[in-house]
Amino acid sequence: MVVLDLKNYLRQHKRVSLTEMSQHFSIDSEALRGMLDYLIAKGKVKKLEHISVKESGCDSNTTGCSGCIYASNMCASLSVPEVFMWVEVS
Repeated sequence: MVVLDLKNYLRQHKRVSLTEMSQHFSIDSEALRGMLDYLIAKGKVKKLEHISVKESGCDSNTTGCSGCIYASNMCASLSVPEVFMWVEVS
């Protein structure tokens, strides 16, 4: 796989998680990050930051909740995938 393959995949799918790309190309996510960093530096790809959200039932008073779920009267963190978006302007 080369950067061009990754570029074409992102162009076609617009928004893709690192996990999806890793599975699609059968390549380690760390190797993909290097290629993604290159495309980000070129202004062709953007890493989307997740938005912190509290579940409506969460009564935690902690600040800076990083996306939580209300379970057993505790606020637990959610695993949020890294998502990348194609942004190149023609």
